[in-house]
Amino acid sequence: MRDTNDFPEKPNDDHLVIAQAGDSYWLLDGEPHFSAMLSGLGPYPTPIQCVMFTSVFHLTEFLQAQGTELSALWGINPAIITRLERKDEIVQISPVDAA
Repeated sequence: MRDTNDFPEKPNDDHLVIAQAGDSYWLLDGEPHFSAMLSGLGPYPTPIQCVMFTSVFHLTEFLQAQGTELSALWGINPAIITRLERKDEIVQISPVDAA
């Protein structure tokens, strides 16, 4: 994964944002592009923002502040993330940058 601190704070409508806590991943934003990202068969916006959380607890706190529950998010298989990392299509951001 690439690491950047200069990614736009408020991306446009053409984006994907995922959350990571440990070895688990969820879609935070960009559902119109989700199927294309999962399959790798269609165009989808890159780079994908990956919001890094230190624990599921911290992710849950972040989501509750946004009015969302973890159970409402789509989970992402880690093998998909490995493919995206291999293609250098993910940038890591902190929860502060995502808020």
